[in-house]
Amino acid sequence: MVKFSGGIVLLMLIAQACASSHYYFAPASVPKVSLNAEPGEIILIADGKEKSSVRIFPMGIRQVDHVPVFQVRYYFENYEGKIWHLDSKLQKMKYKGAGAVVAGWFPKGTVPADQIDIPSGFSRTVDLHFPVSNSVRSDADLEGLELTWSLKTSTKVIANVSAFTRVLVEDPIVSNSPTKSAKKRN
Repeated sequence: MVKFSGGIVLLMLIAQACASSHYYFAPASVPKVSLNAEPGEIILIADGKEKSSVRIFPMGIRQVDHVPVFQVRYYFENYEGKIWHLDSKLQKMKYKGAGAVVAGWFPKGTVPADQIDIPSGFSRTVDLHFPVSNSVRSDADLEGLELTWSLKTSTKVIANVSAFTRVLVEDPIVSNSPTKSAKKRN
């Protein structure tokens, strides 16, 4: 009997060790939105008749061309009536253990754009990559981050600091065994 229960404990420990987990970066403020179940921050811009917005999604550490970068996805919806301008050199990220870094790493084969236009009546997705130190290999190496960003509309410059904290997500262990509440049929 002892061997049997010890085997069950061992199997449970192995199952827990095999359970996967991952990190995401949750906004420190509200309102919040999600993209493929990953959290982000939404900023409403009230210049137009319809609600224009900026949505920010920290996508995490990526190894691209063997270079560690932190990818941030911005989603812009411009209903203002005039073109918006995003200057990639004005977008910055700060994380513990490093000063502010400017977006500026682009994958091989792409043309870096200093200014990105978002025409009126359109939405646009923009991925910016921020270089990180070689000691940062995964999202686990970052406790949180701050994004300092600005966007030029037809009437003003909108600037904001968006803070995100790292959150560990434990993926549930899936079991194919019947539940205790299942009853045997006669």
